[in-house]
Amino acid sequence: SKDIAIEDIGECIVRMDTGTHVAHSQNFIANFHACRRGARFCGDNGTLEIDFHRSHLTFYSHRNENVEHCDVDQGKLSHYGGDRELVADFLETMKTGKRGRTDLIEGDGIMSTLTCISARESADTSKFIPISL
Repeated sequence: SKDIAIEDIGECIVRMDTGTHVAHSQNFIANFHACRRGARFCGDNGTLEIDFHRSHLTFYSHRNENVEHCDVDQGKLSHYGGDRELVADFLETMKTGKRGRTDLIEGDGIMSTLTCISARESADTSKFIPISL
């Protein structure tokens, strides 16, 4: 939508250095009880689903009929809360020098941010945008 300043629907396929292909899809138009924030990872041994709103993990084995469930403390999720948590952690790090609980400062946070900026530029220009630190 031209009237929405943030991305409301997005998809991408990324080829990792190992040759693995990762597909990412997001859609921000679901409201109320239809709302879902999570991730689904499919591999040779099984499928892992992460439900951020319920703080719940589900693992479906591809080797047998096992399904495992695990509840996670929201405080242990590195990106729960999205941009608000990232900004709060960044400000806390700047004030105290202590690392926050998100991966913005350490880990893949910076690469994630660069990926998002490059993806937007790629969509706006219809060109491939390389990502480099």
